[in-house]
Amino acid sequence: MKNEGTDRAVNNPQLLWETFKNEIKKITKHENRKTYHKMTSKIHNIEKDRAKLTMHPDFDNRDNLRMNEAYLASKLSHLEKVRATLQRDTLKAKLAHHGEKPGRIWSKLGKE
Repeated sequence: MKNEGTDRAVNNPQLLWETFKNEIKKITKHENRKTYHKMTSKIHNIEKDRAKLTMHPDFDNRDNLRMNEAYLASKLSHLEKVRATLQRDTLKAKLAHHGEKPGRIWSKLGKE
């Protein structure tokens, strides 16, 4: 920028950095929402499949149904842990972004 002689009032390093940060934040939010939605959909579908398996009339007598139900329960448990980790990481990122300024993020910490 120094060599090209650009107008610093319009195009300075601070404005470029601010624009870059805003673009990265927008992309990250979009990807985070998409990932969270996919994970929530998977959890919902697994819960439906698991409920359908347990409602089967021969569930107690057939080992393969019980084995499938146990697999789905394990998968569900794993996805819920991953979702909780994603939520925790999202909150950490929000706190880091907002810094020590009191606001909506800090007031939400005290709520369930």
